[in-house]
Amino acid sequence: MFCWAAIEVKLGVNQEESAAAGLKKIAAQMSAGGCAPSALIIVVGLASAAYRRKDGVRKTFSGLMKIIYPSGVATKEEMRELLEFVME
Repeated sequence: MFCWAAIEVKLGVNQEESAAAGLKKIAAQMSAGGCAPSALIIVVGLASAAYRRKDGVRKTFSGLMKIIYPSGVATKEEMRELLEFVME
């Protein structure tokens, strides 16, 4: 049964480890309540590859962001708008 997916958005570089740690912490807390996440995902604005880490956390980049913001620079509000658009 799909309960939820944890997604963390990072705009900068070298933030993957802290993002993964945060995702795993909230997943453990929610799993204790009976609803484990179906996926743990890090969306980064400055990544060159998408892959699944050894700990199961998926790292991906937003192709839409690369099209709209080719420099990889966007404000939190601009990122929020893109995420809302792709989740519709």
